[in-house]
Order: sequence, then structure tokens, then C-alpha cells
Amino acid sequence: MGTTGTYCYPGETVFILTENDLNRLDKIEMDYGSHASPGVYSRVDFSDLMK
Repeated sequence: MGTTGTYCYPGETVFILTENDLNRLDKIEMDYGSHASPGVYSRVDFSDLMK
């Protein structure tokens, strides 16, 4: 997948889980990798995916 896939996967996950207005943040727990890392994310972190 490379860097694009590793960026899009958490981005899509955040967008799905924050569809409801009650959830604004999503905490992703995973092992550290070469392109992705765990953390708390919001739609703002992936705003360029909305273009």
C-alpha cells in the first residue's frame, strides 16, 4: 500500500466513526509502524481527504 494506503486507512476509519455528531475524536491503538502511528485523531487531521 505504501504511504498513501497507510494514510487513507486511518482517515477512512476516523470519518466512519465520527459520522455521528456525538463522536468528534477517535483514538486509534496500534503498533508503531513505518508510516502510521497510534493516537487521537479527528476529521481535521485528514481534511485533505475531503477534497
